[in-house]
Amino acid sequence: MDIKLIALDMDGTLLNSRHELSPETIRALYKLKEKGIICVICTGRSIAGLEKFPEVLDLDMPVITFNGSVIIDSDKTKILNAFLLQKEYALKIWQLSEKYNTNLIIWSDNKPYCNRINEQTLFYSKVLKMPLVEIENVQDFIENHQITKMMFFDHENKIKDFKSNISKIKDFNVNYCMSNQYMLEFFNVQASKANALDFLRRYYNITPEQMMAFGDGENDIDMLDYVGFGIVMENALDSVKVHGKYITKTNDEDGVAFAIDKFIFSENI
Repeated sequence: MDIKLIALDMDGTLLNSRHELSPETIRALYKLKEKGIICVICTGRSIAGLEKFPEVLDLDMPVITFNGSVIIDSDKTKILNAFLLQKEYALKIWQLSEKYNTNLIIWSDNKPYCNRINEQTLFYSKVLKMPLVEIENVQDFIENHQITKMMFFDHENKIKDFKSNISKIKDFNVNYCMSNQYMLEFFNVQASKANALDFLRRYYNITPEQMMAFGDGENDIDMLDYVGFGIVMENALDSVKVHGKYITKTNDEDGVAFAIDKFIFSENI
């Protein structure tokens, strides 16, 4: 198998359910580095959200953040490509959050903001390990800031209803997906993990067939379909599993490391 680049989702994939990198996963990543295979973190997180994982940031690899909205170079100092959310649609998303009376998270300049502080947004802040800043005037904030992504954070049944309702809206030129059952995320229509990988394909002069990807969420589907060999976690949503050429073990069973050993380092492949 002629794999030159492996794209790795973080939450639910590379990280276990305790949001940790296991020693076995770290071992697999550094084996790939020694073999000369490019590892690319491909996440909905910001670069700040990766700072508590120095083992990943020290791999000398580019990072795809905010679900493809921003691509950062291997030195983590330069933005290679970025798609910001247009203000027209950012305002529409805010208006929808008001209509649905849901929690709205806004990312701008690598910092998270919210429309209100409550038990749910405090939980998101805890998981993120970053403080959330409450915005007094959301409309004014949007009009005066560059927006990387926005998201609804709410109960599972509500998020499914929101997504269903939004799919019926005409002229809503926004890329949106459920990154997990509690989050409905919105991005520039050109921002996707697949488009980010297509940028890196040209950057490194390789083909999609020379790329492998690991994922578990709806925001990974386009990436899994784009690469030559998509691998889905056993803990993935059922709707995602049909997009993989192989289903590996769960994120709590070192599924990434297991598949890397099987397909990259096994002499029988």
